[in-house]
Amino acid sequence: MEEKVDIVALGELLPMIQIIAHLFGRAKSMQ
Repeated sequence: MEEKVDIVALGELLPMIQIIAHLFGRAKSMQ
């Protein structure tokens, strides 16, 4: 069960990581 929970957590985190990376990239290009 723990492995399934980890997979679900990763599935929920991936979109957030992509958004953060996108915002980070925009902030870097603005400087």
